Amino acid sequence: MKTNFVKWALVGIFVFALSPNLFADAYEDAPRPDEIFSSFFARLTHGGFFPGIRLEAPQKVQDSFLKKIKRGYWVGARNQVYKSLEKNGVNLWGDWFKSVKTNELIFSTSESKSLIMKAIQEVLNENSAQCSPSCPLAKEIFDKEWSQQNSFSHEVFVKAYVLRAPLFKSKTIAEFLAKRYQMNVLEALETTKIQLLKSADFKAAVHEVGYGGEIYFRGITTVDPKDAKRHIILLDDEALGKASPFDYPLYKQLEIAAILTHELSHVMQDLRGNTLGLDVQVTSAETALVIEGMAEYWAESALSEAGDSVNYPSALKLFVVEQAVEIVYRPGNESSGNLFPYTVGMPFISALYDLTHDNEKLTDRLLGVLSGKEELRALLKQLP
Repeated sequence: MKTNFVKWALVGIFVFALSPNLFADAYEDAPRPDEIFSSFFARLTHGGFFPGIRLEAPQKVQDSFLKKIKRGYWVGARNQVYKSLEKNGVNLWGDWFKSVKTNELIFSTSESKSLIMKAIQEVLNENSAQCSPSCPLAKEIFDKEWSQQNSFSHEVFVKAYVLRAPLFKSKTIAEFLAKRYQMNVLEALETTKIQLLKSADFKAAVHEVGYGGEIYFRGITTVDPKDAKRHIILLDDEALGKASPFDYPLYKQLEIAAILTHELSHVMQDLRGNTLGLDVQVTSAETALVIEGMAEYWAESALSEAGDSVNYPSALKLFVVEQAVEIVYRPGNESSGNLFPYTVGMPFISALYDLTHDNEKLTDRLLGVLSGKEELRALLKQLP
């Protein structure tokens, strides 16, 4: 039975129960001696409901993927950002990114503070019905510790940060993302409802949009059941906070912004597919790999470009490389099978984009794979 993945794009619950030693033994990022590539790929993508993908791929695709699945590749990229920040006077071995005053790190210039405060106020004004009669002040959202704020304040901040504030050379994070899908960002924003909710409210909202199964996930992106031209993004703010793999408040806060960017990427996949006459769906483990890998790859690419654009030490740039390392190191797939679209998908899609000189064409062809227009194996054989 076909499943429209953008209708039910789920943010899974990640498992961190394995001991570090067991994780080290269970997860390998290179083929075993005499193991062919298809068997290696099946081993990486096997678990839980997923039988594993025995992917037959040209040698150049294999080589590119084997580089990108290496944990050392992403650790190396993170180390380069460390060096860049240290050259700009950031003491990463001190308390810089451990501070609970996270917004002082994210917005370290008077201009960036002014832009985010204006954006927060605009979002508050537009959503005052949700908090009336006791709405927080914009300054309160900016000054108060992230962990001490409620779900509504979290929602206001991430909407302001990702969708509204032109912090990055007069652009928003959402604009950087929309560029990857060759679309006008307003097309996505004006037709998408976004909510961060307490767990009880999240479950009620999920049932309201028509999901009748067990709610094991922390977020959902769906077509609005009342209007097929609109989308809804629902995130369980409490569950996301409790299940975060990050220890420091700065990373916990930026993780929510990154998750919203990832979910908005799913919306843009659907909208871009529509312009091409495609019905984006997940019908197999392969398409799950593509849709999640693509959403995460472009989300991280947009966040990274935004972080690169500022002329002050970028907390966002630091978070993006930390998140990439976390994804490829992430334990749990061996026992649950719920993670491979993320842990393998992002480096897999990254490897494919490394092999092309035409990102737009590859994006549209990957959307074609998601619509059943062409087979993934055929696409891989035709890469330059």
